[in-house]
Amino acid sequence: MRASLWLAAGAAQVAVGLLLAMFVSSGSAIAPPSAHVVLLAVGLLLAAGGLALGLSPPFLRRAADVPLLGAATVAASFAGDLALPVSVRAFGALQGLALLLLVAHLPAALLRGARYDGDDLFAPEQPFRVGDRVAAAALATGAAATLASGVLLVAPPRDVPTSALALAILVALPAILLGALAFLLPRLARAPLSGATLLSASLVLGGLGGVALAFAYARPLATDFRYPATAVALAVALALLALLRVRLPADLDLRFAPARPLLKGAFVLAGLGALLLFLAMLGGAPSVLSPLAAYLLLAFTAVGVAAVTLAAGPLLFPGAPAGTGWARWSAALAIAAMFLVAPAFQYPRSAFPGAVVAAVAFALAVAGLWPLARPAASRGGRRMRRR
Repeated sequence: MRASLWLAAGAAQVAVGLLLAMFVSSGSAIAPPSAHVVLLAVGLLLAAGGLALGLSPPFLRRAADVPLLGAATVAASFAGDLALPVSVRAFGALQGLALLLLVAHLPAALLRGARYDGDDLFAPEQPFRVGDRVAAAALATGAAATLASGVLLVAPPRDVPTSALALAILVALPAILLGALAFLLPRLARAPLSGATLLSASLVLGGLGGVALAFAYARPLATDFRYPATAVALAVALALLALLRVRLPADLDLRFAPARPLLKGAFVLAGLGALLLFLAMLGGAPSVLSPLAAYLLLAFTAVGVAAVTLAAGPLLFPGAPAGTGWARWSAALAIAAMFLVAPAFQYPRSAFPGAVVAAVAFALAVAGLWPLARPAASRGGRRMRRR
């Protein structure tokens, strides 16, 4: 499937998740409270995974497009939506199956005969090979975490999806975004990646911390959540420190201009989410702030996916984004939505206004990114050039 179809499928699932979130926050018990979080995480994984598959041929040395498998992935996810009113267990199992089918693209691509004939990313003459090695490790980590999350959705420990969500939100989604940014940002900056060591340390810490938190949620015995939460928070801090060292040139192509406010918004949401996750676990166990930390990290991922989509535009999409104003408003409203949702976890207030603002931010992002799927008459196919 093309990257635009993956993004459309992911956006549709996120839209359903936001709709459920608005119903839940308004007091309507039409679905379990965790159902909208599962839909948001799966929708973002479909979108981020589709982008990663589009960027993967130089890493796999194979074309990763398997149309039949892609259609089965999307069909399983939407079948889960239809199963939700009937069986919550079937809903989770089908969403987990969709993630397993998404990861199955990688071995299927390796077994196919369509070889990639482009540049060898790791050749000695390549100026970005260090960053590309970090990108390859991050994308591999994201794929492994997505696979594990799918398994835990199909067979949830203690019959709750919390462990699967911890892996998806804390490991799979950040790792895929980290890999995509490590691959794309140096090429946009026209300079080698300077924070490769910090990003590698971030990947290791975040992976270990996220897996430990998932295990802690699955384990029925008492577990101290402070240490894995601290590892995840420190991993986010290291990744932000490394990525903030990347300086995009002032004469950056206008096609990439909307990525700047989106990246800034994603960094703000990531920092707030990591800080709140650390504070939520200070007592040694999940507190009332834990769901808010998850929402902040989901919002960070959503804004990050939009930014990566723009950065990967010349590689994966035929069109151009719609201006730049929507990106500023979408990032700002995503941050504002989290501040509107926060009081609901400390005071007897409704999170409905925050869910509505989040839906508006999402709609603006979809409107701004939609023209990417439309071919532009003045632009042909492009490939990222070596510099």
